[in-house]
Amino acid sequence: MNKLSIILLTIFSIGVISFFSTGCKKDSPKVTEFIITVDSVKHADTINVGEAFETNYYASIGNSDCYEFSKVENEFGTNLIEVTLIGKFTERDNCQPGNQYLNPATVNFTDLTAGDWKLKVLQPEGISALESFVHVK
Repeated sequence: MNKLSIILLTIFSIGVISFFSTGCKKDSPKVTEFIITVDSVKHADTINVGEAFETNYYASIGNSDCYEFSKVENEFGTNLIEVTLIGKFTERDNCQPGNQYLNPATVNFTDLTAGDWKLKVLQPEGISALESFVHVK
């Protein structure tokens, strides 16, 4: 064998060994995020400046344990807090049936200035936002 054949055979052997030593890799499960439809929100009507504004959200998330709460996204405007609750669905073969709920999901907001604030809970497309107010004194 000449040098070129030995080099090519060595490279090929390393490639074959690397390929078979890594084994089969399963694809990661597909995860889909969605906006949770919030049934209700509860909070105090009045708080003092400097206090945390505690908000509690109630909702059904899905009908199996493949559904779960993921995160809260919020934006602030002039005396406005917009909140979107995000869930996620993980595609698996072994999802166990059973309703999943927010019981509740609690979110605190701080540093609100004095005045009337609107809390607006954004919903999936086609569903009206939930709106409520808190007075900060």
